[in-house]
Amino acid sequence: MTEIRNVVNILTYLIALIGVIPLVGETGAAYTAVFFAATVYGAWAEAGKRGGVPRLWLNILSVLIIIFTIARMNMENMVIPALEALLAIQSVKFIEPDKKFRDFMQIYMIAMFMAAGSALISLSIWFLAFVFALFLLISVSMVLLTYMTEDERAVMPVKHIKRIIYKTLAIPLLSIPVAVMLFAVLPRTNYPVFQFLNREDGTMTGFSDSVALGNVSDIQQDARLIFRAEMPEMTGGTPYWRGIVMDRFDGKTWSASKQSGIRWRIRPEKNLTEHTVYLEPYGDKYLFGLDVPFHMDMRGSERERGFVYSVNRPVQKRIQYTAYSASGKYLTEEYESYEQFLELPELSAELAEFADNFKNTASGEGLAELMQVYFIRSGFRYSLDRLPISLTPLEDFLFKTKLGNCEYYASAAAVILRRNGVPARLVGGYAGGYYNGAGGYYAVPQRNAHVWVEAYIDGKGWRRIDPTPAAPSAFSGGDRTFAFRMRLLADTVNFYWNAFVINYDFSKQVKAVRSVRSAAEKLKTDYRAIALRALALLPYLLVPVLFFAVWRFRGVFRTKGDEGYAHAFRKFMKRKGYDVNPSAGLTEIDIKDPELKKLADEFAAVFHGAYYRGRSLTRDEKKRLAGLLRVIKTQQPQ
Repeated sequence: MTEIRNVVNILTYLIALIGVIPLVGETGAAYTAVFFAATVYGAWAEAGKRGGVPRLWLNILSVLIIIFTIARMNMENMVIPALEALLAIQSVKFIEPDKKFRDFMQIYMIAMFMAAGSALISLSIWFLAFVFALFLLISVSMVLLTYMTEDERAVMPVKHIKRIIYKTLAIPLLSIPVAVMLFAVLPRTNYPVFQFLNREDGTMTGFSDSVALGNVSDIQQDARLIFRAEMPEMTGGTPYWRGIVMDRFDGKTWSASKQSGIRWRIRPEKNLTEHTVYLEPYGDKYLFGLDVPFHMDMRGSERERGFVYSVNRPVQKRIQYTAYSASGKYLTEEYESYEQFLELPELSAELAEFADNFKNTASGEGLAELMQVYFIRSGFRYSLDRLPISLTPLEDFLFKTKLGNCEYYASAAAVILRRNGVPARLVGGYAGGYYNGAGGYYAVPQRNAHVWVEAYIDGKGWRRIDPTPAAPSAFSGGDRTFAFRMRLLADTVNFYWNAFVINYDFSKQVKAVRSVRSAAEKLKTDYRAIALRALALLPYLLVPVLFFAVWRFRGVFRTKGDEGYAHAFRKFMKRKGYDVNPSAGLTEIDIKDPELKKLADEFAAVFHGAYYRGRSLTRDEKKRLAGLLRVIKTQQPQ
């Protein structure tokens, strides 16, 4: 018999430990140490039925902890103080004497909050494993707690407690495959479950096939996501997301010309980066991919020159596609003529003289590399405010304000390159984004809209030049504040909702059924190979089964070994002329020789003493039986 309270206590300590594990190393070491000290004290007090600290003082301590936590909190640091407060209050709960039902439930709730709160620190998907373990343990403990409400010192046989645990665990475990089955067959809504945490969705205004100076600044202050790209995190550089290519400039606006003249394209590289893009509705037709996308899997999409991809109508709903991108330094897209990439409108005398001055500084690829660093070395600054919007925006930018966003820097660099004989064009898209490790994707907001330059280097190809002197943090998502982490967590839920629920439509349901059918048909054709594999695995499967069988029936083997003494006894007696029936007892032999009968009776007494009591022979008994057999074997008939 076992007291149910002891089982509940063990489960409670496990639940509290699982809640704390994700926080170890994240919260202060003192809080963790206090927690473990409190649990040890609680276990010691519980085992000895000792009274603890009065509840009144513990309640006062809990209130002081909450006040202290609130005093430490600010908008930049809310998560860690809150989790440390939970850890401290959890410690107090373990010090409390004579815990009641509500105390256990409070411990469970705090543990669940701590495990869920750990996601705000690391955003690791492992927090789901902790939450799932807590879910199972808390389910079992709550059932046992119902017995305690009737009698706090209730006892129960161990096998009954095991049965309760097994059945309670079965309920949540069985609910999972049922939920998966319902998920596969039931229709679903396309409304994001956590969309209320974000701004109202809808069609965004984004890029078009032209970029006017100063036009993108509005977009660069928009925090809404334009797309998510599921892929491994890049190291050693900012990712660029290619959208459009513009080769015509009229002095204020860049746009894409209708000319073609492509001579040939290099074949895609072997090591392409595959990524899945979830593009939000934004009101234009262009698709975005990691620079440079060689191929996109999207029904109805077309590839234009400059590795630009588009669909035949504006994107008005969320779409998904897969892109394959190369990361080479040069894009070898060759044209019959590069004159179109050298064309310039009539420049002002001041601007023309400024561009001509670079002829004596560098040329070709050297000039392109100079444009990469020229503006930051010359005191220009990145800004989204006070942009020069006038009849001569480039002149105002270069000679008056020296303030601008990516449009001004890219336009100025392209004009300088073209003026000095280097074919150049503008590429519009996005830069950076923040990587969500829990979801494994880049989330790219509208404010990361960006424009850069591609310069054609003779004999090599198009090379990306980014002359904008913006800090890397401008495209990384900024500091990870509490509010930012909350948005990231909500976005992770939305991402999985879109990826695994919304996009799991009827066509994928049909595809899943076909996959199962295909697998079943394949099983028919491959049954011989499967049978051979099963036979090959059989020895590996039999070995543990054999070990288990030997262990499980070790008593039987031991009994068989004991019967060996009886078998030897009958054999020796048969040699001495006594035909012994194997089914007869050892005492049923009619022995005339009194000395031999005395030995046989002693042998039978020792053997039956163990055999008929259902136990194995002891070492001394075996030793005695072996000695008697030696004497019987050598005994001469009288």
